[in-house]
Amino acid sequence: MKTRRGLPKKLRVYIDRFLATGETIENIRDIWYNVKGDIEHLNNKGSDKAWDDYVNGIIGEHLYEDIFLQGDTGIYNRLEVISKGLGNTGYTFNTPLVLFVEKTTRAIENATKSLLCGRYDSTGQIPSFEAVKIAEYLAETSINNEAYIVGFTDYDPAGESIFNSLINKVKESLEVMDSLIEVVAISIKYGSDYDEIIGRYDTFTLSKDPKNHVNQAWIKNGRTLGVEMNVVRDKRERIEDAILSQVSPSIVKALSKSRAIDYEFNLRLSSSQEHKAAEKLVKQIEDDISNDVNEMEVEFSNEWTDIDFTSIRKMTTLSEK
Repeated sequence: MKTRRGLPKKLRVYIDRFLATGETIENIRDIWYNVKGDIEHLNNKGSDKAWDDYVNGIIGEHLYEDIFLQGDTGIYNRLEVISKGLGNTGYTFNTPLVLFVEKTTRAIENATKSLLCGRYDSTGQIPSFEAVKIAEYLAETSINNEAYIVGFTDYDPAGESIFNSLINKVKESLEVMDSLIEVVAISIKYGSDYDEIIGRYDTFTLSKDPKNHVNQAWIKNGRTLGVEMNVVRDKRERIEDAILSQVSPSIVKALSKSRAIDYEFNLRLSSSQEHKAAEKLVKQIEDDISNDVNEMEVEFSNEWTDIDFTSIRKMTTLSEK
């Protein structure tokens, strides 16, 4: 397990003090805003932005390395942090597979719907919290302790780096949550090797800025070009080839069974005369009740309390005429 990197004790005290209040937040940065005024005297950075970035990095590191990885795997759920990246189809069955993509495409949308799986749309570096949410999803949906992350990124050092980083962090998170689950990483290939890939697609030149450390390994090996996902025309074929050739038959079997049962159920339901008659009866009952309710006397009181469903509803009182 990763050990905690040097974390300033004074900052940690203020973060823990906020966590002890039991307050919930919507994103990790909310903690920064709650302690910002109290820690201003600790600011030793050259600009507000540098201080902001530094403290938020410390907060994220503290939550993940000092709390989550040390066994408190419920920390993010207690805080009620909202995931901005991970989504699933909303179906009752979810495949233990997450599609990780840098850019949303029609092929990705279709694959998500067909596979009933999770998807993470990334716009940059992935916070530890989001890696934990992916790990939670895979822990809940794994079959025979098997789970998968399929990565489709730009063919460049950044895409390669961010996918590898995600895999490592998800595996690290699962080690704490459920060490039995094995996560298989499947990277969508653009071709068999560098020369074939840059010969097949339109390319762009990698930045040679020495400050861009991610690019250096590629450039030193003579790989100076990259490919954007946008120019790849055979996305669907690439996704299908990777998934169909590497995902365990047990996963596909469970998905196929679920689909077949749903199809047979809906087929029988649509041809059932009893169901059609029941639907017609229910519709008539609903219409009758709706007409009765709509004819009731309405009294409105413009007294605002909380803005939620119950409070808004109670502003109106219905009574029989």
